[in-house]
Amino acid sequence: MFQLPQTSEGLEGGCDMKPLPLPDISAEQFRNLLYIFCESPVDPGFLAFVSGAANKQNHSSEAFRRYLDIASLARRYLMQEVEAWAYAQLDVIASTIAFSERVPIAQLRDALDYAKIRSGDSNDDEFMRNIRNSAACAMCNTSRSGYCLEVYRKKVFDRFLYGLSYICVLSLGYESKEWRALTREDRAILYASQVRLSPVPSFLSLQPLLYTTILRESADKDGNVSSLCLGISTTLTSTWSSGPAEGLMKIRDLPLRRRRLAKAFETSPCQCSKRCDKKLLSKIDWLMEIFLNDLCAFRDALIQ
Repeated sequence: MFQLPQTSEGLEGGCDMKPLPLPDISAEQFRNLLYIFCESPVDPGFLAFVSGAANKQNHSSEAFRRYLDIASLARRYLMQEVEAWAYAQLDVIASTIAFSERVPIAQLRDALDYAKIRSGDSNDDEFMRNIRNSAACAMCNTSRSGYCLEVYRKKVFDRFLYGLSYICVLSLGYESKEWRALTREDRAILYASQVRLSPVPSFLSLQPLLYTTILRESADKDGNVSSLCLGISTTLTSTWSSGPAEGLMKIRDLPLRRRRLAKAFETSPCQCSKRCDKKLLSKIDWLMEIFLNDLCAFRDALIQ
């Protein structure tokens, strides 16, 4: 009969009362990884989970959390096939608009960390953009202003999100509780920024993000806009043609406008082989990234 080996209760890992600590890994994360190896193969919940993102039941934030923990730890422990499977589920779920509207802030932080690591290794930009756009939309939500302030104070490694947090904090105004939570030095920078950015200076123009510019730059080499399929051109015209106008509030709302466009594309997707919808969204992401990088450079110059 199998017997457990004798262990010393005085050593870490020698008994349940003194577990072996695993740096940067929570018990929940490890349980989620073990779930796919140790759960009963006839359990209905397990069978539903391993059916993956093809099962709409697995588009919940709880399932996303589990897939994310599995993918992150599988990468850490060099389980390539396990990570590839879990990542494939994450990729599908993160590309849906429903995900971006309900994902908890804690999951956004962890998903962004994982997406950054993965994109650095494999240049898988679309997954990172989906996660980052979800984080950007959460930041624009005034009920989640605490997350916006957290990103701004920590000066996160992502210039896109940091630039957006800068604009979001500015738009809250000097009487907001978020401004009062900042240091005197940080508030001084924001006061100076309000003066310099009202109106928005010409070198930070939103012209590249105007409807006419996006439509022109999405045309073929001969300038033929009809190279976009008719349905996508119509959706772009009805959803994006009203702006954005210059101004801090309009800049802050860019991620929400982008999500509305993506939602319209999800309702009426591109039917041609060129995937015009993805092409246009990628273009807007790229233009937003350029603008927000310029905004970060403006702030850096302001404090020097």
